[in-house]
Amino acid sequence: MIRNTLLAAATALVVAAPLAFAEESRADRAADWLAAPVFDAQGALVGTVANIDLGPGNFPVSVRIDTPSGRDVTLAASDFSLGTYKVVTTLDRSVIEQMANGSAGVNAARQAN
Repeated sequence: MIRNTLLAAATALVVAAPLAFAEESRADRAADWLAAPVFDAQGALVGTVANIDLGPGNFPVSVRIDTPSGRDVTLAASDFSLGTYKVVTTLDRSVIEQMANGSAGVNAARQAN
C-alpha cells in the first residue's frame, strides 16, 4: 500500500510539474524573445523582435519585427523559425523591406511563397 501511494505521488509530480511550468512560462517565453535579432534566409540581419504571439502549448503563432526603416512587419509562423536567441525567416531581406513599405510588399511576399 505504501508502494502504491509513493508511486501515485511520483506520477502526480511527473505529470503536474510540466503543466505548471507551461502555465507560468508563457509570458516569460514571449519576453525572452523581445529584441532578439531576426535574420533572413541568407543570414542578413533584417530587424529585431518587437512582439511574439504564442498559441496553445507556447508555440509561436506570429512575430512582429522592427525593421531598420522604423516600420513593423508581422510574419506568420510559417515564415519564421526560432533559433538559439535569434529568429530566422524564410523570406528574403528585400521581401521584408517591401512588406514594410506597404501593400506592394505584400504582393511581392505572396509571389515569393
